[in-house]
Amino acid sequence: KCDKVTGVCHDCRHDTFGEHCETCVEGFYGNATIGQPDDCRVCPCPHPTAQNNFASSCIVNEIGELHSCSCKQGYTGRNCDRCADFRISLTWSQE
Repeated sequence: KCDKVTGVCHDCRHDTFGEHCETCVEGFYGNATIGQPDDCRVCPCPHPTAQNNFASSCIVNEIGELHSCSCKQGYTGRNCDRCADFRISLTWSQE
């Protein structure tokens, strides 16, 4: 929902944020300005599900191939699939 006077949105949906819900939230990529529910998709770092996403952002090409991941703290590797620092293991959900 957006303020009728200022136009600033207060209840962004579909993994978006910003004054006009124009940006994908952390860990998601896409063009949030198109206005469709699936405009923002979870970064496949290492897997394309919210519970198996360890990236703060990612770059995916036009045909959906992963180019790079920016890993959250504690994770490393091209797909954020390895522990950084002194972490022991990653746990992935099978969903």
